[in-house]
Amino acid sequence: MCGPEVRDPEAAGVKEQVWSLVSELIWRMRRGPCLAVLTLHRVGADLTIQPDAVARMFAYLRRHFRMMLPSQWTGGVSEPSAMITIDDGHEDAHDVIYPLARREGVPLVICVPTDYFLRDRWLWFDRLNWAIAQCRGTPQVRVGGETFFPDHRPSVVAFKMHVKSLSRSERDAIVEDLIRIVGREPPAVMPKEYRPVPREAMRGMLATGTVELCAHSVTHPVMTRLEDAELREELARGRAELEAFSGRPVVAFCYPHGQAGTFDDRTQAAVAQAGYRIAFTSVPGVNRPRSFDPLRLRRIHVHPRLSMFTRELAGLGGWRRRLAGAD
Repeated sequence: MCGPEVRDPEAAGVKEQVWSLVSELIWRMRRGPCLAVLTLHRVGADLTIQPDAVARMFAYLRRHFRMMLPSQWTGGVSEPSAMITIDDGHEDAHDVIYPLARREGVPLVICVPTDYFLRDRWLWFDRLNWAIAQCRGTPQVRVGGETFFPDHRPSVVAFKMHVKSLSRSERDAIVEDLIRIVGREPPAVMPKEYRPVPREAMRGMLATGTVELCAHSVTHPVMTRLEDAELREELARGRAELEAFSGRPVVAFCYPHGQAGTFDDRTQAAVAQAGYRIAFTSVPGVNRPRSFDPLRLRRIHVHPRLSMFTRELAGLGGWRRRLAGAD
């Protein structure tokens, strides 16, 4: 009988060093006009992405790129340029990420859904995450015709992806059914790990001129699942509310979720009609002149290892993911 695969840590370390050197070499050879957009969600000492990794990434960007904000983008790219986006605007954007950005001298773009940020309403997926967390220790949970195992991460991830694929009404019904199974509502005052950046703290960051807001809808839906009127409402209202809050134009939009399938030609046309100049997806990659689409900008997801970032810059990220899938 075959046992589990045992990886040699030393060999893995050598392999990682080789990938890092190759990536850096190819990146330097290909270095030219591009827009690299780094994206972060949550950062903390007790999370997968820790502050020291983010600081290294910020320092690398500052050394090798012209850092900019969406309002500074004038169309196309003529040199290696970069932006840093934070999705959703949880409190650690202010408490953890912002101090690192100030120290390293890089600007930030914070993408916030307005129901969450301005009205302190739970993000739907945070309600889901909270409910799943209450189920830990339970062997299995069946809800909405689906079964998941709360203590088995791949099962939980698959369940979340299923819920995200549903229409808004179907999604909300499953979240509420799961909360009923838990037997209590999420607290009216969100626990710290779920809270948005306080509004006064956001005003303080905006006042420095190194932080800009990016529209991220009102309710953080999957945009392709919306009717035309709902789509227009999410785009127009989310932008108007952020402009009223900040007193500044909001020129950028970030597609909620952002993976392939959560935006399409219809949603892109609506984004353009709403007056946005650029829009961020969550599709991995770097934006180079020959494939540059300002309303479908690719982004690079932050990773604990800087070498993963240089792989994406070198164009090796997709190749690496395909190899990993073949292992």
